[in-house]
Amino acid sequence: MANTYACIKGRGIHKCMEDVHTALIIDRMGTRFCLKIDIKKFYDNIDHVALKKIIRYTIADEQLLRLLDKIIDSNGKDKGLPIGNFTSQYFANLYLAYFDHWVKEELAKIVMKRFGVKIYYYRYMDDMVILCADKEALHFVLDMMGLYLGGELKVEIKSNWQIFPVDARSIDYVGFKQNHYGILLRSGILKRFYKKFHRTINKYEIKDETDIKHLFPSEYGWIIRCSEEHSKFIFNNCLNDGSKCFDYRVAG
Repeated sequence: MANTYACIKGRGIHKCMEDVHTALIIDRMGTRFCLKIDIKKFYDNIDHVALKKIIRYTIADEQLLRLLDKIIDSNGKDKGLPIGNFTSQYFANLYLAYFDHWVKEELAKIVMKRFGVKIYYYRYMDDMVILCADKEALHFVLDMMGLYLGGELKVEIKSNWQIFPVDARSIDYVGFKQNHYGILLRSGILKRFYKKFHRTINKYEIKDETDIKHLFPSEYGWIIRCSEEHSKFIFNNCLNDGSKCFDYRVAG
């Protein structure tokens, strides 16, 4: 389903960030508030019975089902998937797939009928962001999601859920902080880049942005997805004062 990310080709962290940003740009009033939630100890609490039931909605081959059941039950418990297993990421995504459909196809209609507003839903594994024009509607969404997750999937929303004005707080999600005015790199990621840059300039001469791109391709890919002003701020901070340690600052 669109707006579901992680372990899906073409839908990674950057695609998730870009889709959230698109909603903020095209519907400023309709995305004034944000509900941000994740699931309490998600991998540890995935219910084996519920997961096997979900798998059987799409797979009928008995031999394959027996193999999948063995993998699911390999921890010797009724709940939980080992985080390190390659299959666990796909099982975890599948576990919430029907929840995704329920949110977008049923809950969204209920919210529109009851509050007269639209919701924008994004999920990266068990981290979810819901945007809306109405704070009260988001409290309703939170309650309804909690009921579904607890009743159907036997998991709980973590107690640190947040509902807040987007422009007052910004959405800290998938490595970026963004609101209606721009996109910044999360401070922890930026600080790690600055430390790595500081170590590297002792070995290599870094004259321009091209040198940064070649020496730090991964970090460069993150930085160029930020707002242009913020990206320039980061590059200029490195090139003009590269011999010093840096503090995280917000440009603009």
